[in-house]
Amino acid sequence: MQNSSSFRAADLSLLSRGAMDLETTFVAILPIAALVVLGKWIRNHVGFLRKLFLPSSIIAGTVALLLGPQVLGRIFEEGSRMATGFWPQPVLEIWGALPGLLISIVFAALFLGKPIPNLRLIWRSAGPMVAHGQAIAWGQYVVGISLAVFLLTPVFGLSPLAGALIEISFEGGARRPDSGTPSANSASSTAPTSPSASPPSGSTTSDPFPYWSG
Repeated sequence: MQNSSSFRAADLSLLSRGAMDLETTFVAILPIAALVVLGKWIRNHVGFLRKLFLPSSIIAGTVALLLGPQVLGRIFEEGSRMATGFWPQPVLEIWGALPGLLISIVFAALFLGKPIPNLRLIWRSAGPMVAHGQAIAWGQYVVGISLAVFLLTPVFGLSPLAGALIEISFEGGARRPDSGTPSANSASSTAPTSPSASPPSGSTTSDPFPYWSG
């Protein structure tokens, strides 16, 4: 009986947490609708915005940015209610997660109302782009990894991960796994300024991935 009651309590807590998340999601979506309406009103009443062909969504996003922590929140002290601007922190968190979901809806709706062509027409239209993309992708992977496996690693002692540098630099893109790239101030503050701060004599500086090394 005690186990069943504890299970029911856990279920109720999960349900209440899910209801709170759903409520917070709806509360976060309502300002988006209001901002789009406001952006449409601003566009209709400001002539040069219409001449620039700015959509209402861009104007609404600009208003949201001005009222958010990046602009309005900078005026107030950190930790205060207005440090996140006009928008509460839960709303900002939901807004940050929405693009990854909504982009799927954007691409899924591209072909609505469009006739699906046959395979020959699809290949005739998209074939050159597919061939170009595959040539670039395979070239960046195969050339880089082959150089690393057969030349850079055995001859120069570089990490085999150096083979991914071409792909990371051009096609994939990369960033540090932590909060961001170190700034110039932090880099200068951590740079060795005395012999005691220099690397040990037995260490090597040929690692092309210093941020990922242990």
